[in-house]
Amino acid sequence: MNIEFFFALLALAGFLIGFFYTRGRPSGFYLLYSVYVLPLMDLKLTPFDYGALKVFDIISIMALIMLPSLFFKAQKISNYYIGLVVVFTVTLLLGSIASDHTMRSLLSLFSILSPFIYAGFLMHEIAFNAGFSKSLFRGLKCSGYVALTFIVIQVIAGPQFSFYDILNQNVTGEGSIRYPGFFMDAQLNGIFLIMLSFFWLLNFRHFNKLTFNQLFLFALVNGGALLSGSRSPMLGLGLSVIFLMIVLRGELRSRLLTLSALGTIVLFSLAVGTNMLKRFNELDDAYSFRSNIWKGAFDIFKEYPYLGIGTNNYQDYVEKNAQEEMITYFNNETLYLDQPESGYLKLMTEWGVISFSILMFMIIAPLLHMIFRFMKGYDVKTAPLMAAPVICWFISFISLYTLSDRRIALLLCISLVMLSVLNTKQINGNEV
Repeated sequence: MNIEFFFALLALAGFLIGFFYTRGRPSGFYLLYSVYVLPLMDLKLTPFDYGALKVFDIISIMALIMLPSLFFKAQKISNYYIGLVVVFTVTLLLGSIASDHTMRSLLSLFSILSPFIYAGFLMHEIAFNAGFSKSLFRGLKCSGYVALTFIVIQVIAGPQFSFYDILNQNVTGEGSIRYPGFFMDAQLNGIFLIMLSFFWLLNFRHFNKLTFNQLFLFALVNGGALLSGSRSPMLGLGLSVIFLMIVLRGELRSRLLTLSALGTIVLFSLAVGTNMLKRFNELDDAYSFRSNIWKGAFDIFKEYPYLGIGTNNYQDYVEKNAQEEMITYFNNETLYLDQPESGYLKLMTEWGVISFSILMFMIIAPLLHMIFRFMKGYDVKTAPLMAAPVICWFISFISLYTLSDRRIALLLCISLVMLSVLNTKQINGNEV
């Protein structure tokens, strides 16, 4: 038994024990357990051919099975949203049935639908108790501290301090170390930390204020992300901060502007001592490498435009069709990529245009709602703070398929739910 599987079983056992013995609401326990034990949520429990289901997928399915009435009857969701989810699920089912590996694709659908299960329970829980969000954010911050602790230990002991026996080749490539934290991939660590950092800017007692502790922790988490050596998360951070400068008002804007000016100087100074600047100078090489892969993926999409090739089938399709632009070489071995170095192309090729468009609409809709309210002159208050992680995710998704990691998918899910809530009201931490 490897260490990853051991911790996955431990997380699953902890959920079952806590779920049946909790004195509070079982749905609340499921929601909080997922964020307090977030570092373990992406550990694999089933083999690749059986859907490659992770801890988060299994506990979400269990929560749905054990609390069906709460999920299906207590939701106050508009009819158009229910219709979108139904069409989204049906098209994925059809694409999986038509794929070359039907059973694998069908089983992997649980991993796609698990964030929807979480979002449904979360919307209901916040409607029942608005102050629940405070506990949820506290759990996310605890997982953020764990992520920073992992990085500190890895700086001292090496990146081998991990849940995984094998790390991504980008961790020790290019003559330097890029720290992955509790992820397998350093890029995912950078994206996760930058998305999470914005949760430190929400002040439940005084929404229009930012304390020194909040700003310090926001900067500290982003400093940890810098050690991942990833370009797209840093680009996402910069664009998100510019976005906040435009839409925020009052003290929130002024303090964030001051922090950004100081942070830019500090981050640039730190980047000089890392390989970050060098990697930005190599953007042309990175684009040249990815352009052929993107072209090959787009050709696959044009061949299967509506239903795609089926979830979890990209690597097998590439290997079967021997498309040379999809192959790289590492340690003199042929490596067939399991994603085309772009999340958008990964979804388009495996899901087809229908499911891809529905998902993009459901992600963009809350963001556009907030932007339209701002353009009409409304005070959007703190809603932009939950829009910022979504913008970061959009940027990072250009060069990496991040939804395969349940921890980032969960973070995106929470950001969208909280953005939807904050679009209509402000939540007080003590409100019931």
